[in-house]
Amino acid sequence: MHSAPYEIKIRADSGEASKEHSFRSAPGISRPETALREEIMLLKAADIETTSSVLVIDSRIGIEGVVIGDRARNGRVMMTSSRTRETLLSELNRKRNDPEASTEVMLTSNISKDSLRKYERAVYAPRDKDPLYLVKQKMVEASQVLRDSGILYISSSSKVASKLKDFASEFGEVRETVENGVSVLEITVEEASTENVVEESRLQHSIKGEKAKFKALKGLFTGNDMNRVEMLSREISSGKGKLLDASCGFGLVGIFASKLYGYDVDFTDRDRYMTDYTENNASLNNLEDFEAFTEDGVENFPSMKYDVITYQVSEGFDSKVFRQDMRDCFKALKKGGELFVAHRKDFRPEGTLRTVFGNCDVRRREFDFQVSSAEK
Repeated sequence: MHSAPYEIKIRADSGEASKEHSFRSAPGISRPETALREEIMLLKAADIETTSSVLVIDSRIGIEGVVIGDRARNGRVMMTSSRTRETLLSELNRKRNDPEASTEVMLTSNISKDSLRKYERAVYAPRDKDPLYLVKQKMVEASQVLRDSGILYISSSSKVASKLKDFASEFGEVRETVENGVSVLEITVEEASTENVVEESRLQHSIKGEKAKFKALKGLFTGNDMNRVEMLSREISSGKGKLLDASCGFGLVGIFASKLYGYDVDFTDRDRYMTDYTENNASLNNLEDFEAFTEDGVENFPSMKYDVITYQVSEGFDSKVFRQDMRDCFKALKKGGELFVAHRKDFRPEGTLRTVFGNCDVRRREFDFQVSSAEK
């Protein structure tokens, strides 16, 4: 993340005083220009002042963690997220605001596995587009790291809350506060759950006679995703070398690049869930000597390292993030290296590629999708 151009200011009670907090934000996260209603409602509803330890799930830019860190001034606060940009922004804002409590940030796709301590409270404002089973799984993981009779607060739309109440009641007593269409469920966790509610799809696909089998989070790998994988895999030139599967998702492009053409593959994605699945899928397909990185784009990769970089643009992807990623891809490619970008036809990357690389070629068009390429 090269910059955080947005500034968000909120005034919140901090013990007996009121304090203004300033947060930086950036494209590439949900609604980056503003504090979310669910975050503000969570801060109003959560009883934190006498708490010694608080877990913040999906911290986004760190608003809840920073404000709670000033309220629980003698305690500890841990902000978590599976997404690199959210953890980078949370850490940036932790440093900017310097909350009273000992406050940390952790990148994780499994809270209960990676947490080293127990907490008295946990707060969670689920992302708009996360599948319901993923929200429930994070509730399960929170229950495993809460102390006896610890409290989990979940702030969401009333519609989402209505789908969570029955599940929440399995942990213990549930109270609900509703204001202006936002609900906060206060769950007193009497018993930790050991249930795994993650829903997976087990799939296989064949390209040019080479078959791959893989697992994906249900609902997060669609026919459109497979279209991008298929088109990219057919455009990569034969010949061994070093390939980076950027924005790798579940790792299919890199897996086929290795199986079809013998490339030595690195994978990277902004979400720890994706790289966890990529590692499993690569091993499932007998790839050797691969590496999977959870990074915020390609900016931290060495210069002049890769012969080929593949990149997938998903629906709703931020064009500002794309432009910076293309500059970083240019640096990471060797001279004469090629970049292949799979995207919907209406995304229009040609201007950015010509500006960064000095050239752009349309390699393949099928249905609503296109592969564009550029050479360094």
